[in-house]
Amino acid sequence: MRLLDSIRPGHRRFCRVLTLLVVAVVSFIHSKASGDEVRKSGAGVIWVYCSAATEQSLDLLYLDTATGRLSKQYRLATPGEPGALTISPDHRFLFASMRSTGRLCSFRIDPGTGRPDPISVVEAGADPAQISVDHTGRFLLTAFYVAAKVTVHSIGPNGELSQQPLQTIDTAKNAHAIVPDAGNRFAYVPHTGPNLIFQFSFDARSGQLTPLDPVRLQRPAQTGPRHLTWHPTQPIAYINNEQGSSVTAYDQPAMGTLQPGTTERTLPTDFSGSNSTAEIQ
Repeated sequence: MRLLDSIRPGHRRFCRVLTLLVVAVVSFIHSKASGDEVRKSGAGVIWVYCSAATEQSLDLLYLDTATGRLSKQYRLATPGEPGALTISPDHRFLFASMRSTGRLCSFRIDPGTGRPDPISVVEAGADPAQISVDHTGRFLLTAFYVAAKVTVHSIGPNGELSQQPLQTIDTAKNAHAIVPDAGNRFAYVPHTGPNLIFQFSFDARSGQLTPLDPVRLQRPAQTGPRHLTWHPTQPIAYINNEQGSSVTAYDQPAMGTLQPGTTERTLPTDFSGSNSTAEIQ
């Protein structure tokens, strides 16, 4: 599948997107490996990290880009049920949220084998649903589904997380994601239950979030804004709506406050079953 760009009436820069429904585990693509398997296959191998919640572990798999075959290489026990995963911009560190124990963890990625080696574990709050590293690689941003807040932790030069957050901001229940924009100047927090998107400016020097005006962008009932991704070249955010089974495009003007545009359903018009969307890329 590929991302399809199209011009739509009512939103001249709208890009139709495909939503990815995550069924069991969340995988994260790292980088090309350089071991025997690469030489044998004559093609690149991608490291894939999977959160295995029931097993309370992180799984490392190799994806052979020539055949599409996944092979499990390593399993690392984690201090809780891992959920969201993200990686530092320099690909040296992996970060994971432990949703069952309210912890945040960092790992050093072995450059030869891809194995994640534990660095730090910090107590963070109830149900950290999603995490993002800012574009400088110095700050970890977290949205908490149950604790109804967002936090910013500093990331040390060796990948260690600060034991205490630099900042904590109460938002609302069901905070489901926190995502910086391409310029690293703003961050947005969709909330599924109250149908809200919180909007902040972000200082990449200090890691501080500052509420925009308005800080709350109210969306229609039974929408459920959940996760967010950005157009690769334009200031357009795409947010999938969990209850609405749809995707909404938002223009991002210079002052940062999102402007809702076109909404597209993710289901055929004659679909009558139960459905919700989970993730968008």
